[in-house]
Amino acid sequence: MEVKFPPSNKQMKIRWSEFIVLAILPLLSSCLDGVKFSQYLPVNTKGWYRTDTLIYDKYPVLKSGKYYMEVGLRIDNNYPFSNISLVVDWTVNDAHSSDTITRTLHTSDSNLENGGISLYQFVFPISSTDLSVGDTLSCRVVHNMSYFTIPGVSDVGIQIGEKPTNSISY
Repeated sequence: MEVKFPPSNKQMKIRWSEFIVLAILPLLSSCLDGVKFSQYLPVNTKGWYRTDTLIYDKYPVLKSGKYYMEVGLRIDNNYPFSNISLVVDWTVNDAHSSDTITRTLHTSDSNLENGGISLYQFVFPISSTDLSVGDTLSCRVVHNMSYFTIPGVSDVGIQIGEKPTNSISY
């Protein structure tokens, strides 16, 4: 006759950690649903100069479809302006497109619209486009502010993802 003992505390801890990992994994994957490329580049800590062009790696398209593009911005409390103006250039193969984005970051009473402790993050839609297998997409971002140098920008990112078929166009 075989005697079975209840699992030890160590075995139970392993089981709980496995359960937690399995429970959190789907949540993490749903946050990035459809995202095919996401990259943030740091900005010079002395300020973002108008001549500083942020260049994002070439992204090879592996699946044909409608894709969206967004630009992300992270600023800190040293950012002195209430808005931001960015020029985003992107190239698909040899076809070049450009868009100027101007957005308000602060309300009239100087409160930041997005909450944060040390950095405030904003994401702005750029465009949506049809891409085919074998296409290569690259992006460049510069600021379009009247000042040559703007302080308080931590990093700027580009995100590209498959557009759901039931989504609203930009």
